[in-house]
Amino acid sequence: MPRMTGGEALARQLVREGVTVVFGLPGVQLYGALAGLRDERVRFITTRHEQATTYMADGYARAGGAGGFGTALVVPGPGLLNAAAGLSTAYSASSPVLMLCGQVPKRYIGRDVGVLHEVNDQMAAIAPVTKWRRRVLEVSDVPGAVRAAVRQLKSGRPRPVHLEFPPDVLEEEGEATLLPPAEINRAAAPEALVVRAAEMLLAAQRPAIYAGGGAVTGDAHEALVAVAEHLQAGIATTAEGKGVVSDANDLSLGAGLWPKNPLRRWLDAADLILVVGSRLQVAGFQPTQQVIQIDVDSDEIGRSHGMTFGLVGDARLTLADAEDGSYDVIVVDAFTSDAIPVHLVTREAMALYLSKTDPNGIILMHVSNRHMELASVVAGIADANGLVTWVNDGTADEDDANYKFSSTVCAVARSDDDFSDDMAEDDNWLLQEPDENQWVWTDDYSNIVGAMLRQIRK
Repeated sequence: MPRMTGGEALARQLVREGVTVVFGLPGVQLYGALAGLRDERVRFITTRHEQATTYMADGYARAGGAGGFGTALVVPGPGLLNAAAGLSTAYSASSPVLMLCGQVPKRYIGRDVGVLHEVNDQMAAIAPVTKWRRRVLEVSDVPGAVRAAVRQLKSGRPRPVHLEFPPDVLEEEGEATLLPPAEINRAAAPEALVVRAAEMLLAAQRPAIYAGGGAVTGDAHEALVAVAEHLQAGIATTAEGKGVVSDANDLSLGAGLWPKNPLRRWLDAADLILVVGSRLQVAGFQPTQQVIQIDVDSDEIGRSHGMTFGLVGDARLTLADAEDGSYDVIVVDAFTSDAIPVHLVTREAMALYLSKTDPNGIILMHVSNRHMELASVVAGIADANGLVTWVNDGTADEDDANYKFSSTVCAVARSDDDFSDDMAEDDNWLLQEPDENQWVWTDDYSNIVGAMLRQIRK
């Protein structure tokens, strides 16, 4: 096992984690760390006050700095307490900042004897503004502690984390093994919940999107805009969410949610609001509005709004899954037009809609002779796009012009060749399980749509 000082182990592991810049203010407890950073040619930017170190690290992280987070280095006690101002801002804004701090020598920790920069139990003092904290007392533990801290920065909600090192640990030599950089596998929300959310979004008449800082830190820019364009839903943002969509985008509505503002009236009129990465502290939604909330932090789901359907997961991955799952089946209700927005039932609008989606099929509900024009539009577009059309119709017979649509009733993920023209009967849905010769009959449209979606995903 190679030998190195704690400061060398610290600097080398930081480099492995992608760190190229550290913001700090030198002090006697940090000499070992500074020597290691010098040898690894990490850029050290000196500030005039400890408070600036964490504010600069916060800004660096938000601007997309190397490694995906900002790093600050200060002396213990008053140095750390000064830096806590910037940590407070980063904590509130969910910004990833790695706080590296000195300590008093190991033999004096917890003795409260008044050595230089001693603050007894300084980790407890900054607990309210940090997500995770650790004191490192052995050289061999330095690489693992750094990797654990970076894993905390990059998993769950991104917030400041804290590592502290006594000066003797940073200066003395010991055996230490450098580790591969932390690897984080972020996950989307559970698939079944994403499918249900997609169905709710498609059924909404006036959907709206409200994006917070979590959409930005979660790198959900492209996925969010893709969902918005599919739904043709405007995007309002919080102050922290600004930048998640270009102001030049037609769907960008800004962040001006003061009273009597047109944006406020528009949000109040929405029948469903998709919230991405926001705690909703100042959103002010109507109590009766349905919300779908995507957040990586389960504690935030429903905390600020009652009617909330929660999706706990990475914002970018969850939105990407929602986009993929939203268009397995497009539902068109000829009678009420309330299964999808009304503007989608025209030939031009629906053709444009399909050009932006990749559905497996179209379900056409409540078809009768007076809906023939709509049925022709839907069936024509479906045929042109190689889609299967499911039709719910109880009036057609072989002499009826509508019969050609009724006869296309089929099971999901099976071809029309598997069925004969007499399969459509009564005012019911027909569904054949892939491996069974038994028909499933139901009048429950939500169940049939769910069954179709499940079979498509098989």
